Amino acid sequence: MIDFKQYTTNVPSSLLNGLRPYLLIEFYDYPYLTVDTNNTGTLYLNYYLSGKGEVFNHLLIEISAERLKMLLAGDYSLKQVFDSPETDVIYHAQFNRAGLIVELGIVELSLFNELNPILADHEIDYEYQPETETVDLQLKSVQRGRILVDVYLQANSLKSSLKYWAIKSFLIPFSELVRTSLLDNSSQYTSHNLDKNINFGINKLAINSLATTLELNYNSDLFGKSNELENITNLFLVLNAKDEETLIKSFDNFSHKKIISEYIKVLNVIIKNDATLNTKIAAPNNYFSETFISKKEAQALKKIINEKIPNVEDTEEIQGYLLELSFDKSSPTFSMSASLEDLKYKGHIDETLIKRINQIEFTFLTKEYNFTIHTLYVPETSKSPEKITRTLIDITEIAE
Repeated sequence: MIDFKQYTTNVPSSLLNGLRPYLLIEFYDYPYLTVDTNNTGTLYLNYYLSGKGEVFNHLLIEISAERLKMLLAGDYSLKQVFDSPETDVIYHAQFNRAGLIVELGIVELSLFNELNPILADHEIDYEYQPETETVDLQLKSVQRGRILVDVYLQANSLKSSLKYWAIKSFLIPFSELVRTSLLDNSSQYTSHNLDKNINFGINKLAINSLATTLELNYNSDLFGKSNELENITNLFLVLNAKDEETLIKSFDNFSHKKIISEYIKVLNVIIKNDATLNTKIAAPNNYFSETFISKKEAQALKKIINEKIPNVEDTEEIQGYLLELSFDKSSPTFSMSASLEDLKYKGHIDETLIKRINQIEFTFLTKEYNFTIHTLYVPETSKSPEKITRTLIDITEIAE
């Protein structure tokens, strides 16, 4: 990666005072391409270059609303826009983790054209729609032949300054909630192939809100039954539940109670950010549902769960590789890596299993085993953080 810092002329970072995210165009584990704005309403295209430790390198150019629309519509490539900025000024900025510029410089335009790291074939994965165009979710679902889930989070606490990592604080818990629901008793999806069958990304990031869309395949059998739709519908029964009886009953639709712990994490996001969550679902068979959860409702729902289901227990079988067995401590421990997902699990070994484990010669890292793991989830309270305890209760070889 090119070190642009050596090619810049330093300028006061105050030139970009008040810079904050306005629109998120590309997001992976970090916002790669955003449109930012400042206190005067000027728009800047912000491209992530690299990051290490506490420093994140970005390229920024001022961009008009007209050119931004042309970029999002595909009339300009990202490389073209940076090669010919409207003001002939290209900034190189170093951000800290608080989203503040700690060092700012200007790159000479002719030199940047030689060094531009943006690929000519860089395509922006963003569905542009003119502001005047309203799209009916149900119609869009029928046209695409896919199940669509629209999610809109409005967070009052983020009005003044929406930090980059606040995006992850909501996206990860919500996406895990959706993943957990889709994998429950699924005949089609596994942890290994789920991400290939769904699209989950950000549509719009505004000053105090975040909009995302999830798309997933719609496959029905001869009787019109869709396992994906059934699972996501069951999730909406959870999201729509407002009283104790309905909420507890909605959890019973899932065989794995992990759905409860994932839902608690989403409720925590709503509560901590003084937010309102609006979610809609539409399917090609004309199914439609919509739900709202406010901070007050989230607090009431969490109270019900804490009182009626204070501890969430779940047992699941996971295929993977053994990383470690340790008998040095008073309580023997294990760690393993799942084969079908990029996850590692560690915890205690059940006392009844210790003797049998000592009689087996295990192969570490290269041989697959079936692990039966019991998980105890204790939600966070005002006095203590959440706690997850895992116990290995069985391990068997996979027949070759």
